[in-house]
Amino acid sequence: MYNNSKEVLTILVAKTEKGKVIFLDGTHSPHVIRTRFANTSFYCPQCNEKLQLKVGSIKIPHFAHVTKSLCDSYSEPETKEHLLAKYKLYRWLKTQGWDVSVEKPYPDLGQRSDLSTVLNGQEFAVEFQCSSLSYGQYRKRTEGYYKRNIIPLWILAASKFPNGKSRFSHKLPLSSFHQQFIRYSSSLGQYFLIFYNAEKESIILLQPIIAISKNSFLTMHSETRVFSLTFPHFPLPSISLSSIDLKIFIQARKKWQENRIIYGKGNKDFLLSEFYQNQLFIHLLPLWVGLPVRHALAIKEPVFEWQAYLYLLLIRNDRTNRAVSLKQLKDLISRLIKTNKISRRLMHDTSNEGVLKAVEEYILLLKKLAILDGQSEFKLNQENPFVKQPSTPYKENEVEEFWRIKGKEIIHQFNERQ
Repeated sequence: MYNNSKEVLTILVAKTEKGKVIFLDGTHSPHVIRTRFANTSFYCPQCNEKLQLKVGSIKIPHFAHVTKSLCDSYSEPETKEHLLAKYKLYRWLKTQGWDVSVEKPYPDLGQRSDLSTVLNGQEFAVEFQCSSLSYGQYRKRTEGYYKRNIIPLWILAASKFPNGKSRFSHKLPLSSFHQQFIRYSSSLGQYFLIFYNAEKESIILLQPIIAISKNSFLTMHSETRVFSLTFPHFPLPSISLSSIDLKIFIQARKKWQENRIIYGKGNKDFLLSEFYQNQLFIHLLPLWVGLPVRHALAIKEPVFEWQAYLYLLLIRNDRTNRAVSLKQLKDLISRLIKTNKISRRLMHDTSNEGVLKAVEEYILLLKKLAILDGQSEFKLNQENPFVKQPSTPYKENEVEEFWRIKGKEIIHQFNERQ
């Protein structure tokens, strides 16, 4: 068993004097490697400097520069977990008949991928991440790949799987590190993270369902042996919101309101300032502000936050008997993102597609709940008793009544693939 704690600067690919590429793919024992390459000279495929073959009884066989070089500055320390994963992912792709490159250099990008393969004319770069990576580094590498029309597939190490301390097993914290790797499946309308367990050779799919704060999520996950999967397809189980999830969500909404009141910075807090200017109060928000919608994960702030801004626009127009268009609501959220009042969670959603879809889903839900009237332009339905802002905080029985009447429809709309 390899010890994952030791970090080493490693190269798994080298070329000989004749230009032949040698990859240490883990299929041969240290003795065989030492014997076969006893009199062979190796060179770095990136900088052409001489490499030394290192074969011991503890470390994974690898190459290293003989002397300190500029090329070394581009080599990142790799844990043995990383090396083992690279070996096994390489074997998985090879068994499917794909031509796989290991540590393929991209000189113009100043980086190299862990694995690279081309399927039907489309190149994929597989990156196995088991160490910390800043958002800036992730963004630079990802944008570099996309500029070359290469699809990057980031896979996190199983050792990076988040540990939840909540009594709810499916409530997990996802740090900024985790969140930058969240991907979206347009066919299923679901968000997901991919983890790989090199020891078990299994893929773990973690699917955030809804954010209940900036870093806390209701999630579900599944684990599948990698050799039963066909790259680049990772079958996602259909996610669904449940009544149990809804209870956790309701608690989170209440906590958000309390924290906003206690820790808010008054006029320095843009949202609170907007409420004060409109003679409204956060602790008196109607219960239909802050509802779960499927694409809410595209926005970093919890739904309670960004939906409160939409509520303000609806209220302002209602006071002057004016309707609000869907475009106006979308434009408001786009402006808030542009001015850094709220932010996108997903770097690759540069067109705000997921963000604007969340706004659409929320407005559709309000129509289904009879909170809004209209087709292309909307007004608050004053005949609905839940529309009016309360003059005092909701009593517990009033909250229960709202969710008893509206809860099933809210869950149904969330679970319906659109």
